[in-house]
Amino acid sequence: EVDVQAVADGEAKVTLPGGAKLTCPAADGAQRGRGHLSVRPERISLSPEGAGSLSATVQSHVYLGTDIQLHMQLASGAPLVVRMQNAGADAVPEPGTTLSLSVEAGAARLLAD
Repeated sequence: EVDVQAVADGEAKVTLPGGAKLTCPAADGAQRGRGHLSVRPERISLSPEGAGSLSATVQSHVYLGTDIQLHMQLASGAPLVVRMQNAGADAVPEPGTTLSLSVEAGAARLLAD
């Protein structure tokens, strides 16, 4: 859930849980107030705690061949799934690990609730 400050000309300005701001495309009918984002899980990057715009804790991970799904919980309590490539060079974060997340430009879309 996000706080939508403005919607105009197919774009929305939103505040993410934790206070980070994001501008993204908005679905027809999206309005100011509380809203929901759809975010492509493969376009969320992970970094050490404190380095990104969001903070989340790993709850579990699922191996899916070439990919690993990280089931995470945002500081607000909201669930989030992040996809990372199973490249072997990157260590898979263990449950309980808190990481920072950054959303790539164009990876999120405000939904019409």
